[in-house]
Amino acid sequence: MKDKYEIDSRQKELINKYYEVDEDNKLVCISFYYSKASELFSKESGTKIPQFSKEELSKLNEIIQTIPLGYKIDISYEIEDYETYSPSYIMESFNDALELSQFGVRKSNRQKWMISTIMIIIGIILLSLMIIGRNDSFFGQGIKAEISEEIIDIAAWVFIWEAVSL
Repeated sequence: MKDKYEIDSRQKELINKYYEVDEDNKLVCISFYYSKASELFSKESGTKIPQFSKEELSKLNEIIQTIPLGYKIDISYEIEDYETYSPSYIMESFNDALELSQFGVRKSNRQKWMISTIMIIIGIILLSLMIIGRNDSFFGQGIKAEISEEIIDIAAWVFIWEAVSL
């Protein structure tokens, strides 16, 4: 029986090539090096206090996506000059940034579900319209009716498939 998180040997080889991996504990250690703590924070204005950089989170997210399922990740930041930032402030800012990012993901998922639901409803309404129109000869007879029904059928299925793809 295959392991739930079975990974390709080449993927394992690449992960071991670029990161320190503890295979016994299925742990990948990722280290980031910075000369100054301020390199971790966003240069954007408009916030009361410096926020962890979105670019840093994006870079981390790209790395995380390369790590096989079933592996844990140990992230460490090595900083030469903390400047005015304390390690606890950096950690708090990192955790806040992750949490804020999750709120954005949840909002995006809710929007996708809402759009998907609306598209399915539109698809069902179009299919119902087609069936009612066919039964009541709303579209007439012959080739004109067949073309009208086919157009509505295709439109309905496009809405449904788009909803599913979301």
